Amino acid sequence: MVISFGPISIALFVAVASALYYIGARFLHARLSCRNLPQPPHSFWFGHILVAAKVSKSYPSNSCIHHLLITISREYNLPDVFYLDLWPFAYPMVILGAPELAAQVTTEQAFPKDPVVNKFLSPFLGKSSIISVNGAKWKALHSIFTPAFSPAYVRTLTDGMVDEVLLYYNKLAKFARSREEFSMSNINVDLTINVIGRVVFDSPFHSKEGHDFVSTFRAGLDYVFEGGHISRRLLYAIPTWRMVRKVDRYVEKKVITCFDKMKKEGSSVKKSKTILDLVLKQKLDKQEDIVGDRDFMEMAISNTKSFLAAGHETTAHTLGYIFMLLSKHPDALQKARLEHDQVFDPDFKRTVELIRAHPERLYDLHYTTGIIKESLRLFPIGSAARTSAKGLHVMYEGKKLPLTDQIILVCNMIIHYNPEIFPSPGDFQPERFTTQIVTKDAWRPFERGLRRCIGQDLAMMEMRMVLLIVLRSFDFETLGTNERKYPAATYTNLHTIFGDLVYQRQSLTARPLGNQDMKVKFARDMRNS
Repeated sequence: MVISFGPISIALFVAVASALYYIGARFLHARLSCRNLPQPPHSFWFGHILVAAKVSKSYPSNSCIHHLLITISREYNLPDVFYLDLWPFAYPMVILGAPELAAQVTTEQAFPKDPVVNKFLSPFLGKSSIISVNGAKWKALHSIFTPAFSPAYVRTLTDGMVDEVLLYYNKLAKFARSREEFSMSNINVDLTINVIGRVVFDSPFHSKEGHDFVSTFRAGLDYVFEGGHISRRLLYAIPTWRMVRKVDRYVEKKVITCFDKMKKEGSSVKKSKTILDLVLKQKLDKQEDIVGDRDFMEMAISNTKSFLAAGHETTAHTLGYIFMLLSKHPDALQKARLEHDQVFDPDFKRTVELIRAHPERLYDLHYTTGIIKESLRLFPIGSAARTSAKGLHVMYEGKKLPLTDQIILVCNMIIHYNPEIFPSPGDFQPERFTTQIVTKDAWRPFERGLRRCIGQDLAMMEMRMVLLIVLRSFDFETLGTNERKYPAATYTNLHTIFGDLVYQRQSLTARPLGNQDMKVKFARDMRNS
């Protein structure tokens, strides 16, 4: 009996065989990629999956990867560079946990962002984001947007920022009078999204349309970047797509309105350097239209969303951590208040006037800046993911360690909690940034080199301003510090003070575990306000 195979059967056989070959090749590559290299205990069949599963039981679900990495590093006494094989759940990784190693891929050489960054961001931000693109495309975008974030230009935003911070102050005063619980995360987001709205659109989101946009924008961020399990991503795929479309339509409308306005103004175009102004100016200079230019519109929408997202998330959550830390460290709070009186004025109204007239004085708040830096050290925003060309390596203790076909992950938490760099790393000590010399390249929450966060100066100025206006008037009480569902973190003492609140969850950036629920009251030594 002769068995014959039709073309469909043959095609199916070839497809299955090709798939099996591909899976087998990827399996072998992953399992052999870290052979004879520093790593935790490795299994041929499971790689480091079992190690990661064991360690991750100590943390809440959807925790940031830096919790996993620092615990693996400590538990298995690994060197400053080690390899992880978590295939098929993640690409092979090389973890860099020392300043000099991080510098090799960010400042000494500007290694490009790993493609996994674009895969992570593109579902919501699009494929042309300055955060994730590389090469000539990144250089072009960087040259367009840099003027909007220069220190000189950031200072011109002072009046608008002060207006937003005063609205924020009034919200806190309302909660101080009522003594009701509130989400610090939520009111911080309301503040920072309106500040970045001024930078991007030259207007905050106080209108009903603006509120609706922010609600959709925030929900979209949550669905896309906190999707977690594949089942949840599939379940919310359609509503997420709808949210992205709604956000894109709003931004596109803003782009077209702004472009039409700039065309009408012609040679009298204002000197403002909002994000949209800078994006559209290149079209005006070339006397080109944007209608029908889908590539340009995709770039404009993608980067507008990128600045809105990154420009409010990190600042909002860092402010929450600052208030959380100061609620348990009254000495640091008092030192900040004294500095504010000395550099500005004990009187609230006079201080606000001085901020508007002399925003450069904010840079003289050295202890306040130390509080911000120490908070970012303890609760880093995230980690840097880079990729390398074939044959490149890092030098470690005189040895060349390969980088090819690996995600190069600079783990800021490992660096920030290194006791040889930051003594007593689990303690909150703002003085370490005012009285000590910090190791070069060790403090890196905004990353370093050409690909550092373009909005760092804006974020730091905004946080200095918030602390200057708010700290003199309010004392904070952090709620939920007794929650201890998970084992104590081995790398920090803060777990004994704040419980599970020390853990961060993964989103576009590292977020607080909960809503940072707090109470606030007026300070006893409150000045005239």
